[in-house]
Amino acid sequence: MRPVRKRPLPVADAVLGWVRLEADRFRAAEPTRAARVRLRPRDVALVALSAIPVAALLAGA
Repeated sequence: MRPVRKRPLPVADAVLGWVRLEADRFRAAEPTRAARVRLRPRDVALVALSAIPVAALLAGA
């Protein structure tokens, strides 16, 4: 940024040029396999326990 004049347009051009260079250098990693999601009894219990306060509020309304 030192050789760039301190005016909005030259600074914006310098930044956009840098962004373009960085984007050209970027190489995405190989995709990985998605994690397998399972429904466990602990998950069911957590959802049920978190629904109890809502059910109590709705029953009292």
